[in-house]
Amino acid sequence: MNERKIISIAPSFNCKLKCEGCYLTSDVTKEMRDAVKSESYWMALINEAASLGYEEFCITMNPFPGVVEETKKYLRKAKSKGMETNVTTVFQLVPELDDNFYSMVDTLTLSIDDLHGIPLPLLAYYLGIFKIHPFVNELGSVRLPRPLEFGSEIPRYLDAVARLEDTLENHNTSVNYNLLWTPEVFRYVLDCKEKGYIKEREKSNFTVQHLFYKPITLYESVDWFWEQLDRVIEEVPEIDILGTTEWATTDVSLKNHIGTGLCPGYEHQMVDFDPMGQARRCPENPVSYDASTIGEATRFLRQGTPCKAERCNCIFN
Repeated sequence: MNERKIISIAPSFNCKLKCEGCYLTSDVTKEMRDAVKSESYWMALINEAASLGYEEFCITMNPFPGVVEETKKYLRKAKSKGMETNVTTVFQLVPELDDNFYSMVDTLTLSIDDLHGIPLPLLAYYLGIFKIHPFVNELGSVRLPRPLEFGSEIPRYLDAVARLEDTLENHNTSVNYNLLWTPEVFRYVLDCKEKGYIKEREKSNFTVQHLFYKPITLYESVDWFWEQLDRVIEEVPEIDILGTTEWATTDVSLKNHIGTGLCPGYEHQMVDFDPMGQARRCPENPVSYDASTIGEATRFLRQGTPCKAERCNCIFN
């Protein structure tokens, strides 16, 4: 018997960012945009999920004009049905999030990497896993002393992010960071270790999920990926890239591949729906099923996807 039922949706292909390898925004055609489902579809889908005992509602909120207000509609519907809510977004949208938004969010997941213009030392500061030079001893304001080692001006939205902890505490919202290990993140972490900047993570109320390019052929080579991963495992245990501690998790597909964990389909039932109403067992899985009508979507919600118990394949497809 499945312990938990999770519905995940990504209602739009729109995004101001252009990140290499993004499963949601790469190679989107006009035909795909024309097939994007309407608000009524998503509302009906949430109703069906709730009636079938789904307990958690996850939504991807990529940055584009109007997305916060659009997302609030779906969060309001999910909360009215008694579902827990998880929103995945990026730092750039934090200044647009208000008290009304946070009141409907149980977990805020922020995707971070150097692809979004965040200087790596700042990224490390927020994760709390590196020693940072003394001039970054307070991030209550973006007006940090110089010289500035970040190599560029600090993005203005980080001022709002700096105050995020108080906001989350006021609304009893937890935060998770999805750290994408780009080639530059690998190099930076190993360089910090060599320079003695790595420290044990201090106690905090946030979690970190380590993620990798899918497929891993997007790296310089498959061998390069495994070499870098092995180095971080052996040389930088403080980061726990394999996610063995209560505050860290790692890419589920990777865990499944190396035999340290099962696909979530073995333990709970997740059904993810992309903007066109294609159903998957998880957001990045290459195997999809037509759920473009509520009738078809309900069938997958009731039974799960046919491949739900198969070996993870999204990172090695």
